Amino acid sequence: MPVTVLYPEARQQPDNLETEVFGPDLRIVKRDTAALSELSDTDCAEADGLMIMGFAVTGADLARFPRLRAIVRMGVGYDKLDRPAAAQRNILVCNVPDYGTTEVADHAIALALTLRRGILLHHEMQRHDPPAPFRSFQHPLIQRLGMQTFGIIGLGRIGTAVALRAKAFNFRVVFYDPYLPNGVELSLGINRALSLEDLLRQTDTLSIHAPLTPETGGMLGRAQLALLRPGAVVVNDARGPIIDLDALLELMREGHIAGAGLDVLPVEPPVEPIPELLRAYRAREVARRAARYHPALGLADPAFLGGHAEEIGRDDARGAPHQPAAERHHARDVLGAGAGNRDGPDAPTPSAAPRQIELPRRGRRQRAAANPARPRGGAPGGREFAGGARRGRSRAVLDRVAHPGNRGAGARRRRPAAAHPLRGRALSRRPRGAAAPPARA
Repeated sequence: MPVTVLYPEARQQPDNLETEVFGPDLRIVKRDTAALSELSDTDCAEADGLMIMGFAVTGADLARFPRLRAIVRMGVGYDKLDRPAAAQRNILVCNVPDYGTTEVADHAIALALTLRRGILLHHEMQRHDPPAPFRSFQHPLIQRLGMQTFGIIGLGRIGTAVALRAKAFNFRVVFYDPYLPNGVELSLGINRALSLEDLLRQTDTLSIHAPLTPETGGMLGRAQLALLRPGAVVVNDARGPIIDLDALLELMREGHIAGAGLDVLPVEPPVEPIPELLRAYRAREVARRAARYHPALGLADPAFLGGHAEEIGRDDARGAPHQPAAERHHARDVLGAGAGNRDGPDAPTPSAAPRQIELPRRGRRQRAAANPARPRGGAPGGREFAGGARRGRSRAVLDRVAHPGNRGAGARRRRPAAAHPLRGRALSRRPRGAAAPPARA
């Protein structure tokens, strides 16, 4: 009797590749069901192998498969499989460890950048009727990436891929994983936290990539999330039960956490009663929160979310439209969440990071055109003389290095220092305006 492999879900059906790998002696059965309970008794009785993508497999489900010898989870996590019940039946449980490594890592970084660069906020603002003014604005979400610490919980295959991507975006990357040997951080050029609390205290953007186990379930409650830096962002691409969603919503409403990107939920698909955080998202609470930083949206409601109320309208009241966009973005990035205009009560303290706005360099001709009264060329005391002198000095030094004796056969003879006016000025170090030294014989 041929071996039968059952695919009960429509979203991951086999193709010709599976048929070629299994060979002609294996029978593939495809079904499109919403749960294992919808399978017929005949299909369950004939299945030797079960290919699972998103379904949960309980002990009661296994009782319907008398011939089952293997369950393959077509993904990385296997927390939805009742492994003790499978072990009692000697049913082999397999997974695909490298499934979706790059895709999940890309998605985690995409969620982080969507929040941290204000893409979602601009999207909501431009879709409003009337649309918001087409200019930059301040919000705790929007911060310069190079000034943030990107914290990672779980440095497996996906966590490592996320770390490399975050590092490429100039984040300072720190991870926590107690099961990895010492030195992993050195091979990747990132930092390591010795405890979860240590990681959270220094993290601006948190990305979770741990499996769901009895140890990680409920790992991040209110006490842990409150350790994150003010204005933090939380991204979860791992498993929903790792985070307490109610605690996350409370800290977002209080303004301690600026945003969250969730790819997973405790119950999937969500059923009533759905988490309050999901209800707030569907009610477009994110749009109302954005409005509190951009009054032109007309949705501001200080009593709705709480926190950061002092920032409402600060840009418009202090003439931000007349400030160059680069400087406004820089002020937002450097001062961090909750910062206002530079001359207000939230102006940076002396310990704050200095401004580092680079201006285009002007060449010699542009400088001369801007300052026609400045001496040019060989005029004594001109700025251009100083630049030429430095260049002349460097050539003289190179001559001495290339020809230390300067008298050997075939060696090029170094010119006297005074033979070139620029070089003479550079080497003699005489005061400006003094007479040039006599030429040497």
